[in-house]
Amino acid sequence: AGFRGVTVSEFVVDVPFTHESFRGRFRACNGVIQLLPEQREIYDRELARLLQAEFPGLLSVAHRIYMVVGERPTQG
Repeated sequence: AGFRGVTVSEFVVDVPFTHESFRGRFRACNGVIQLLPEQREIYDRELARLLQAEFPGLLSVAHRIYMVVGERPTQG
């Protein structure tokens, strides 16, 4: 697109999740949305069980953020 001075950077930020908010995030994922309603219920129930057993309490999930910044070319 003709951008100039393009720089790329990245950083990691930890995002806190409760079990409910984490499960909600996954219920919104394409791979889960396409399941039949009964399958989604089973998935959600099993995820809740796993989180309680293996990760009690608040979750902290690392998210890698990528940025591309450039200067728009002048018009003319």
